[in-house]
Amino acid sequence: MRRIAIFSDSNRSVTAGLIRCAIAYATDQPKMSVAALVTRNPQAWEYRRGARFRVAARAALVAMSNSEVGWTPPQRFRVPPEIPVLTSDEFPTNSAELRTRLRDELGVDTLLSLYFGGILSEEFLSAFPDAVNYHPALLPRNRGLAPIGFAIYAGDAQIGFTFHRMTPGIDEGPILAQGSVPVGAGVPVSVLTRQLGDLAVATLPSVLDEVRDGAPGSPQAGEATYHSRIEVRSMINIAHPEEVTRDELQRRLNAFGSLRLTIDGGRWPVSRLAPANRHRLRFTTSDGIELGVSHLADLPAWLVRARRRLGGFRPGRTGSTTETG
Repeated sequence: MRRIAIFSDSNRSVTAGLIRCAIAYATDQPKMSVAALVTRNPQAWEYRRGARFRVAARAALVAMSNSEVGWTPPQRFRVPPEIPVLTSDEFPTNSAELRTRLRDELGVDTLLSLYFGGILSEEFLSAFPDAVNYHPALLPRNRGLAPIGFAIYAGDAQIGFTFHRMTPGIDEGPILAQGSVPVGAGVPVSVLTRQLGDLAVATLPSVLDEVRDGAPGSPQAGEATYHSRIEVRSMINIAHPEEVTRDELQRRLNAFGSLRLTIDGGRWPVSRLAPANRHRLRFTTSDGIELGVSHLADLPAWLVRARRRLGGFRPGRTGSTTETG
């Protein structure tokens, strides 16, 4: 009997789809099941009706304000009661307690990492015969964080994903499966991420079959690149946008979806720029072009500013670093 533990810190649309697929597929197999979900972010898995409504309402506002994005009902996964959720507060990453709970008490022999931010140690991985990670890049290029953003920023014609066996090196293990989608002109990074996620969901069952059958995977070949958290922050946090050209700002927006710009002494989650015109938040780029902020965190800037004045705005994470890396 193959027993799988899913490691994940995210419960957003792509991750929810992958987890839902893994559980459904395992349930249909006579000798496979999902035994636990391990997370460092327990709040992502709390089921609160009010929170679900707020997520859906915000998604509707984003779709209304960004016609090119389109409306897609936000997906969140509700963990079935028979699957225990193990948090890092109780079972720290790589701890003997977590290893014992998974291997000895729950009979886990397979780890499936889906947007898990912790780094599993060599000692911990050695306790489990099989460990597989999903990474949204065509490895070995763009290991590390925000791989989709860096692929688009580099001008790649396509973005992709890799399911690979886990080794102590980050995103370095043998490849089990890969897939890609073309980067269309003007297609938002959120839409590309969703398209890539749909393809990954369709691929996951065959990956689980390969793991069950003992497929070793293929060694990664080609030039490897890696992006650290410091590199991501240097891309999306711009303290002096007046020292950057308009083209460079737009290139980063196209790639990462959102930037944190310091304007008039405040830090703003800017997701769209436009000619200054009537926009109150404005600045002049290094090449002398006056720009205004039309959208903050994918919503109209006037709405976000009004909510901030009322104390009701929380922009959340800026930049496409959660489900793109």
